[in-house]
Formats: sequence, C-alpha cells, structure tokens
Amino acid sequence: MPALFPNDWLADAPYEDALLNDIKDSFGAATGLEYDATHVTKSMSGYFAFNWSRFQHAVAAHTPAVILEMGYVSNDDDRSLMLDKPDLLAASIADGVMKFLNETPRSQIFGQDLVVPAFPSRPARPTASP
Repeated sequence: MPALFPNDWLADAPYEDALLNDIKDSFGAATGLEYDATHVTKSMSGYFAFNWSRFQHAVAAHTPAVILEMGYVSNDDDRSLMLDKPDLLAASIADGVMKFLNETPRSQIFGQDLVVPAFPSRPARPTASP
C-alpha cells in the first residue's frame, strides 16, 4: 500500500498506532500491496483535518485517525486494483477498523473526558433590515 499515515497532531494519542497497524495489516494482506513509509511526508501527517487546534472541522483531539492512500494512480497495477476491485479494498479497510474496535473497547479509547478548547466564535453577520 503506498501510504498510511497517522495523525501527527495526536502524537501522544495511545491508539493511533494500533489503528494504523490494524488497517495496514488487513489492507496489505487483502491486496498484496506493501506499506510504503518512504513517501509519507510531514505535510501528509500534519494534514489540516488532524489540526483540531486550528480548524473547527478537524478530527477531535481524542479520536484515533489515519489517512489511507490506497494506491498510486500513476501505477498501472495499483490503478487497476482500485478500479477493478473496489469492494476488496473497502472490505479490507473495514476489516482493519473492526479489528481495532473489537480489540480496543470504546471505554478504553474514550475512558477519560478530554476538554478541548472551543473553537473561537465568529462574529454574527449583520442582517439587512427592511
């Protein structure tokens, strides 16, 4: 598999690696694609959706998250796999997520309440009055 990278904004999150490994293992086993850590850049792992401190619609600070790139569209074999066997890819990802969820109960992941600062309020737009 070309790339699977964790949420670097959650470097201390205890379940990031478990989620990453479960998806990586199931996806690799189903597709035969090897994990490609050499092409994971800092920009990829610092993706805006992970930056909860700066963006209102980012992944919550306590939520394990990864981004999966399923192949390179520039590679004929990867592109063919993505186009011809989408159900296989989806099932392998779902299997990895389910393995993670079955091995890591919700009470462990979210056992402690985490207080995340609220996103700053935006000023209300003035309404036109008739």
